[in-house]
Amino acid sequence: MMKKDKNVAFLVIVILAGVLLMTDCDGGSGEDEVPGAPTINLYYVANREVGIIWDAVDNAASYNLYWNNSGDVTTSDNAITGLLSSFTGILYRHTGVSLFKTYHYMVTAVNAAGESSPSNELSAVPVAVPQEYQKLIDLDFAEMDHYGFSTSMSGEYILVGAPNKDDGGADSGAAFIYIRYEDDFYWATLVTLTASDAQAGDEFGRSVAISSDYAIVGAHYQDSGGSDRGAAYIYGRDQGGDDAWGEVAKLTASDAQDWDEFGSSVSISGDTAIVGAQYEDSGGLSSGAAYIFYSDQGGADNWGEVVKLTASDAAAGDLFGYSVALDGDYAVVGAYSADDGGADSGAVYIYGRNQGGDNAWGQVIKLTASDAAAGDMFGTSVAIDGDYVVVGASSEDGTGTDRGAAYVFYRNQGGADNWGEVVRLTASDAEDLDMFGGSVALDGDFVIVGAFYEDGNGTNRGAAYIYGRNYGGQDVWGQVMKILASDADYGDGDNFGFSVAIQGNFVVITAPYEEYEEITDNTDRGAIYIF
Repeated sequence: MMKKDKNVAFLVIVILAGVLLMTDCDGGSGEDEVPGAPTINLYYVANREVGIIWDAVDNAASYNLYWNNSGDVTTSDNAITGLLSSFTGILYRHTGVSLFKTYHYMVTAVNAAGESSPSNELSAVPVAVPQEYQKLIDLDFAEMDHYGFSTSMSGEYILVGAPNKDDGGADSGAAFIYIRYEDDFYWATLVTLTASDAQAGDEFGRSVAISSDYAIVGAHYQDSGGSDRGAAYIYGRDQGGDDAWGEVAKLTASDAQDWDEFGSSVSISGDTAIVGAQYEDSGGLSSGAAYIFYSDQGGADNWGEVVKLTASDAAAGDLFGYSVALDGDYAVVGAYSADDGGADSGAVYIYGRNQGGDNAWGQVIKLTASDAAAGDMFGTSVAIDGDYVVVGASSEDGTGTDRGAAYVFYRNQGGADNWGEVVRLTASDAEDLDMFGGSVALDGDFVIVGAFYEDGNGTNRGAAYIYGRNYGGQDVWGQVMKILASDADYGDGDNFGFSVAIQGNFVVITAPYEEYEEITDNTDRGAIYIF
C-alpha cells in the first residue's frame, strides 16, 4: 500500500512539472518579458497644453512618459510614471506647460520584468489662445467707484482697488481680495479691505500690491495730520484669523508734508515694501520721493521706515515716485516728468538693497529710453521680475502722436548691473492716442502692456498686449497676442488695460470706467477680467 502511494505521488509530480514546462514554453502571461517600445504621436496642441497618444503595447502593465525642453529625451529627464489605461490607445494631456517653449517627449512601457526601450521622440510648442475665464464686478457697486483702478496678483490671490468707493465717506475707497479655489478657474470674493481710520476723500485703493502673506494699499489723499499727505496700509493674510487679511500697520513718511501724496504708488516683495510720494519737495517742488519699509524694522510686524529714496539728480517737477516696483533686492522708481531727453521725456531709477552698504538701498543706475524725446513720459509704469525691468512710456509718439511704447531692460546687458536696454515694444496695430504703456506687468518670459485708450471698434475701449521672450527668435520679445474684453463692443470709454497683472498662466486686466449694460445708474462703476 505504501509502495502504491509513492508511485502515485511520483506520477503527480511528473505531470505538474510537465504542465509548468508547457506553460513556460507558451510564454505564460508575458510578465517575465520586457514589453516592446511604444510608438507615440502628437494628438493636439492647445492653450498651454499638449496631447500625446500611443497604442497599448502587449504585456505592458503601465507606461512612463519622459520630457524636457532641450531634446534627446532620456529616462533621467522629467518623468510622469505609472500611466494606466484599460483601452487600446492611451492619451495623456500635459497641462500647465509654458508658452512658446519646445517640449520633447518619449514614452516607455513597463511591467514586472522591466522597462522597455524608448519610443520615438516627438516635440511640440504650446500655443497661446486668449480665454476669458471670468469677469468680476463689485456687487455692492455705486456710480463712479472706479473698481479696478489698480490691481495685483500673487499665487491664488487677486487684489483690486476701488479708490472712489464711499463706504467710509465720499471717495474714501476700498480694496477687494479674491481667492481662486484649488485648480478651478474661478475666483470668489474673500474679503473687502478698508482703512481703520477711513475718511472721505482718502482714495484708499489708488494703488495696490500683494506678495505672498502681505498686501499693501495706498491712500494718497489721506490727510494724516495735514492735507493730502497720504498713507499706505499693510494687511496680513492670517491677521485676525485664517485668510482674514486684517490690517497690520499704517505707513506714513517720516518727513510727511502737505500734498506729498505718499501712497500714490506702492509695491511689496516678501517683507519689504516701497511707497511713492510723487509730489514730495525735498529736491525741489514736486521732485518726488519713495520710501522703503521692512516688516520687522522697529519690532515684529512694525513695518518701520528704513530709507528714503530720491533721485541723484532730482529736479523740480520730476514726479519721482509716480510709479514703483520691487522684487527681491532691487527697487525701481519712475519719474515720468524728468527732462533728460526733453521736457517730460522721463527717467527711471534702479536701487539695490546693499548698494553702498548693508540695507543702504543706494542708486545703481538711471535708465532713459534709447530714443528719448520730449513728452514721452517714460516711467509712467514700471515692473521688475528677476533680472528684467519693463518701463512704459505712454506718450511716446512713434510714427504718430501718443501711441506709446514699452522698453525691456536686462540687468547684465552691456556689463554687470548695467541694466541695458534689450528691446522697445510697440503694438502691432498702433494708432494715435492709444497710450500703450500706461500699465505694464512682467512675469518670467512674458510682459503684458496696457493701452487703455485703444479704440477698437469704438472710442477708448482699451486693449492689452502680451509679449514673449524667444517668441520669434532667441531673446526676441515678440508680440504673442492682443487681448480685448469679451464685451468690448459695448465698451466705449471702459479703459480696458488701465491696470494689468500677470502670473503663471493667468492675466488680470482692469477696466475702471466700465459700465455694466444690464444695470442702470452704473456710470464708471468698473470691472476686471481674468484670462
